Amino acid sequence: MHYLKSNNSPSNSPYQARAGYCDRVCVVAIAVAVTVSSATAIVSGSVVVIGNTVFWVEENAACAALDLEEPGEGKRRLAEAARRHEEEAVWKFATSGTDKTQMAINLRDYLEHYPHGRHVTEANAKLSEIGAEPNAESQ
Repeated sequence: MHYLKSNNSPSNSPYQARAGYCDRVCVVAIAVAVTVSSATAIVSGSVVVIGNTVFWVEENAACAALDLEEPGEGKRRLAEAARRHEEEAVWKFATSGTDKTQMAINLRDYLEHYPHGRHVTEANAKLSEIGAEPNAESQ
């Protein structure tokens, strides 16, 4: 049995020499892969953190800039903008559709919620146009 050798005996096999080379190459390849993936994770994480920080600063800077005029003024202006946006959405809904009965109901709802809104005159005109009685309270 000449193929069984002890670990202490020198070997002239080319396969054993290549095995040592492959071990070193594999270790280097694994080290490079770990280094590259770690660097990628750090860069990606940094980009996300910086992006979130910039977003937060921009959002809060807008509120802070509004409050420079007078404390609480920014919040009041934001609330007014939200109210206008909501009123416009309700108005758009009230005037959409083709069913005159449903439109009359929607227009009356608009006038009930926004008796001094931006579209009161238009709402009453549309009610008259479709043959419904205009809202007397908001005229």
